[in-house]
Amino acid sequence: MDDGLKTRISNGEYKFINETIKSSLFDLFSENDLRNIGKILLFQNCTFEGYLEFEDIKREDLNFKFIECTFKSEIAIKTCHFETLGFIDTKSITTVTICSCTLDNLYFRNNDKTPIRGNVDITNNIVFENLKLDNLNHSDDEFSFSLSLKNEHSNIEHQNLKSTFKNSTFKNLELSSGFYGAETSFKKLEIENELRITDCKFKKAFFHEIVNLGKNCIFHDCKFYSYFGFEDNRNCENTNLTFKSCLFTSFPHFNRSHFNHLEIEHCTFDRKTSFDELEVKSIKLYQATFIQGAFFDDIKIRNLEDKNYFKNLSIPEAKELRRTLRTIKHELYKTENRIDYNRFRGYELQAYYKEINWKDNFKDKFILITAWFSTGFDHSWLRAMAFTLLSALMFYCSFLISEDYLNSFQVYKGNEFFSGYFRFLLVTDFYNPLIKQRVFLTEPLSWLIFILGKIFIAFGIYEMIQAFRKFKS
Repeated sequence: MDDGLKTRISNGEYKFINETIKSSLFDLFSENDLRNIGKILLFQNCTFEGYLEFEDIKREDLNFKFIECTFKSEIAIKTCHFETLGFIDTKSITTVTICSCTLDNLYFRNNDKTPIRGNVDITNNIVFENLKLDNLNHSDDEFSFSLSLKNEHSNIEHQNLKSTFKNSTFKNLELSSGFYGAETSFKKLEIENELRITDCKFKKAFFHEIVNLGKNCIFHDCKFYSYFGFEDNRNCENTNLTFKSCLFTSFPHFNRSHFNHLEIEHCTFDRKTSFDELEVKSIKLYQATFIQGAFFDDIKIRNLEDKNYFKNLSIPEAKELRRTLRTIKHELYKTENRIDYNRFRGYELQAYYKEINWKDNFKDKFILITAWFSTGFDHSWLRAMAFTLLSALMFYCSFLISEDYLNSFQVYKGNEFFSGYFRFLLVTDFYNPLIKQRVFLTEPLSWLIFILGKIFIAFGIYEMIQAFRKFKS
């Protein structure tokens, strides 16, 4: 370390402005070097050349700040205890390491969004009051920004911590471990590639007015003890949002947000959860437990609106989709949303039809294909009526052929044809529809066609009635 700087600090000098500070390898600051300064150690508009390290310094009243500084080599702050550690309006960095420190306040923020290149590693620290990483622009492909805390949610000293990542831009951001406080704000956050949050605990967490969440946003083994707001984020239509093994003990809201893909696996939601007006291209829910229910009103899944989507599904994909649709359908039923319930019931039937094969599930496959022909999986009463009339016409014509009447049929006998057809439509009329008198059929083949026709007519009428009743409880 530059002897002049070390001597000056040891002699009680605490402000360094507009200086170039050179240090040599293996030199570092210890607690003994800071014993004579007061509550402030300030570097403003300074340029650091060479490795700089502060280690094992316990000054609980010290406000240690770097303002408008340039770091041309690595700076490391390890196992220190300060009141405040701040990097504000930093101009340039190579590598910044803040490791195993205990701090009341940690600031790494800018007042504008000047791009910063370099690696930032903030690891295994304890922060009590404020963690602010605002207005940063750290978006270079070559560098990483990682943060972890060892705060404990059960420790009352950390209950007032506020963490903010407002208006910041990162190429990749990784948060891991620890409790991030009573309130955490990611307002206007922009991620260019990936946000990964692992083993983190939050009370109130706000993801509002998000600019972009990159390709992937992953929450793994996280716990949210109060409100979790992921609402009105319409700029994330290219983001794959994933929650795995997470616990939500309060009220999570995803209302009116847009994502490419939403995946929730092995998660528990203790309180009511809302996905109202959520729009995604695809969604996967696997072993997601909604203890007090979830709202999926007016949810839009763009893949399901593609007419060719179900045709192109493989059997494993159809099975996975059916599980998701069944979960959503169940929650819609619990909230008595009959309109969306019927919509997702139709989607579930389509997925199940694609999932099963004729060899192993002949009965279910036959019932589903008959339901598709009769009303479609969306229960259309018009389609049911058309199915009934056309099925009756087909069997009636087959019946005519079997009775050898059609061979002599001519246009002037049209009234007789349609009179017999309308009699054939009467499900409870088992007399020969071609004879005015009440006469039973005599030919076995005619009986077979006649009975099959009645079955299809009855089925079509039943499906039409069900289609009219689909919004009733």
